[in-house]
Amino acid sequence: MDIHKYKRRLETTAEKIQNSDEFSKKNKEITKGFVNDLIATNIGAAKASRYLTDVIKFNRMLGKDFDTANRDDIKRIFAELNLTDLSEETKRSFKIMVRKFYILEERIKQII
Repeated sequence: MDIHKYKRRLETTAEKIQNSDEFSKKNKEITKGFVNDLIATNIGAAKASRYLTDVIKFNRMLGKDFDTANRDDIKRIFAELNLTDLSEETKRSFKIMVRKFYILEERIKQII
C-alpha cells in the first residue's frame, strides 16, 4: 500500500522534466533512461522520486548537457552545494544521486 503516493510522485516529477523548457532534449532523454535504470536496479519509487527531484536541481546547477560534464563541473557543483544551508543529509543524498547517475550512464555506454 502506497499511502504516500510515491509512484505517482515519481510519474509526476518525470512528466514535469519531460515538459520542462529548462531541460535540453538530450538531458530529457538521459533522465528518462536514468529513471528506467533506477527501476531496473530495484530502487524504490520513493528513492527514485527523490533522485529525480535532485536531477532537476542538478540540471539547473550544471547548465549544460549531462553527457558533456567533466570532473571540474562536478567538483564545482559539490562545492556550491557544500556552501548552502541545506542539511548534511540532503547534501549527502544529492551527491549519491550524482554518482549513481553517472555510474548508471557509464554502464549503459558499455552495453551499447
